[in-house]
Amino acid sequence: MDFGRLFGVYSRRQSPLGLKAEPLTREFRTRVMLRCHEVFKRKGLDWEAWAILEKRLAYLHGNLDLGRGDNPADRVTNWLGGCSDEHFLDALEFILEGGEGYSTSGFEVLVDDVNSFFHADALPYAITRYVWEDFVSDEGMFAGLPGKRLAQLPRVIRTDSQATHALAVQPTLDLLTDGRFRAASAEFLAALEDYRKGDYADCLTKCGSAFESVLKVICHERKWPHKPTDTAAPLLKTVIDKAGLESYFEQPLALVATMRNRLSSSHGKGMQSRDLTAAKTEYVINATAAAVLLLARHCL
Repeated sequence: MDFGRLFGVYSRRQSPLGLKAEPLTREFRTRVMLRCHEVFKRKGLDWEAWAILEKRLAYLHGNLDLGRGDNPADRVTNWLGGCSDEHFLDALEFILEGGEGYSTSGFEVLVDDVNSFFHADALPYAITRYVWEDFVSDEGMFAGLPGKRLAQLPRVIRTDSQATHALAVQPTLDLLTDGRFRAASAEFLAALEDYRKGDYADCLTKCGSAFESVLKVICHERKWPHKPTDTAAPLLKTVIDKAGLESYFEQPLALVATMRNRLSSSHGKGMQSRDLTAAKTEYVINATAAAVLLLARHCL
């Protein structure tokens, strides 16, 4: 068992500076548990998956007596019916993690369905998708053969502006599931996590890093001249020139890097204080998402 990952679930990523929690509805919990029963049964995991989830929750909470019932499914579902919202979301991440006897193959449907349940009850949460990357095996009889491996597991994130999330942030998260964008995906998810915790300066730093990583991937894929040490400004100029984008796009697209340089924690603030608010940070997140979508869709 990976205890580092076990103790990195949703509730453990919370911060006193975080946004006010939105209560999960009873209907949402019921829908999730019904759907998990259906998916587990279809995969022949109706006992095994619940037993693994029970063990993980027992380790997380240091409690062997989670709930009433004669089997793991009954005990866990009874406990999930009365636990805190944060702990319910922890369990959801554990379910989507798989492992210890069963794989997550076929669990993509759970991500889509639970996101539909969030939307149905207007809850400001979403689950990110599985991220896969291409690789060439170096093991035994499979050496030299191409394949795909899991690079990033789903996580619960806040989506406080449903419209913006649907039009910009979620499409960007979907785009970044392409294995070529693995670094950018991790950076953008970390930025969203920092925003939820109230670490606005770090959020801007990671937005800038994600934007820069996407620019480097575009240059690499299109074989446009660039250096690994290039910052966002020269990378963006190269992409705009080579991609044939109108020059007036440069200034709005450069905003992400400008805000990082002026307001983030990536540079010392000297004698000036940073007037960094949640509203400004949310603007940069949305600007980053829009910039990534435009450039990746136009160039790749």
